[in-house]
Formats: sequence, C-alpha cells, structure tokens
Amino acid sequence: MYAIILMSLTAIYAVKGGMFSVVITEVLQFFVLTIASLSIGILAIYTISPEQIQANDSPWMGNSIVWLASNLDWTGIIDSVNNKNCRRWLWALWYFLYLVAFQGVLKSIAGPAPNYDMQRVLATRSPKEAAKMNWFVNVVLIFRAIC
Repeated sequence: MYAIILMSLTAIYAVKGGMFSVVITEVLQFFVLTIASLSIGILAIYTISPEQIQANDSPWMGNSIVWLASNLDWTGIIDSVNNKNCRRWLWALWYFLYLVAFQGVLKSIAGPAPNYDMQRVLATRSPKEAAKMNWFVNVVLIFRAIC
C-alpha cells in the first residue's frame, strides 16, 4: 500500500512539475544522502575507539595467523596442489571471459540501455543540453559514491 501511495505521489509531481520537479528532487536527494552519510561517518569516528575494535577483533586477524601457521611444513604438498588448480582455474577463466565477451556483444546489439541518466538525456531539448546534463550527473554521482 505504501509503494502505491509513494508511486502515485511521484507520478503526480512529475506530471505536474515536469522535468524541473524531477531535477529538484534529484538535487534534494543528493543533499539528504550526503548529509546522512557524513553524519553516520562522523558519529562512527567519534563513538568507536580503537580499543573497541581490537576487543572485537577475530583471532584470525592481524599477526595471529602468522603465529598459527609458522610451524606448518607445506613443501611437496603445495606444489602439486598448485599445478592441479592452475589448469582448472585457467579453463574456468577462459570460459568466464568468453561468456563476458558474448554478453558484451548481445548488449551492444540491443542498443543503448535504459540506465539511470537515460531518461534525463532524452528529456533535454538539444544535444548541447544533453552533454551538459550528462557531465553534471557524472560529477554528482562521483561525490555520491565517495560519500
């Protein structure tokens, strides 16, 4: 029910306000997300001490794994394992690379994907505005990813 209500409100303001309301909403969401992520980061920095992190640290972290594995002798065993696994991994790697290349061919045949900014590019009036909008969205998304 909440999804239907929110989608209806979104449809109303998008139809009523047009592209301007969509852009304003995007800018407001960017600022809300930036402030929220900075607040959470600052709160985490000031409320958690290094002693708390070390108290909850796993015994497998840090130098304890070196101490645990220091008296193990892997000579003769690890060489045969590496030889067998190398052949298996190379076959799997080539299989994966062929699948990725085939996926790329199929995607390029399909044309441009309806990505996040495609609707904004198609809503511009000229190629110059589309280029400006694309540049602006990419710059803003870099800061969103950092935060």
